[in-house]
Amino acid sequence: LPYQEQVLKVYGDSVVGQRIVAAPDRTMAAWKQLSTELHGLPVPDPKALIETDKSIIILGECTATCEKTYSSPVPLVYTRHTARFL
Repeated sequence: LPYQEQVLKVYGDSVVGQRIVAAPDRTMAAWKQLSTELHGLPVPDPKALIETDKSIIILGECTATCEKTYSSPVPLVYTRHTARFL
């Protein structure tokens, strides 16, 4: 299923699902929603909540770095070198 359909299948026709699908950066919107839902859970140890939230933040940063790398163009020198190699 496409991403939009998967999100709407999980969240139904709720505001949360619509917000994630309509966001310009859907992956970051999903990370933010995960963090928001995490803070809504009853947790006996607040340190565990903080550490989990830190992990979500790190995953979001890694996702942003991967998106930046994926969207950057490949220099012409690299493509020519690869073409010669193959």
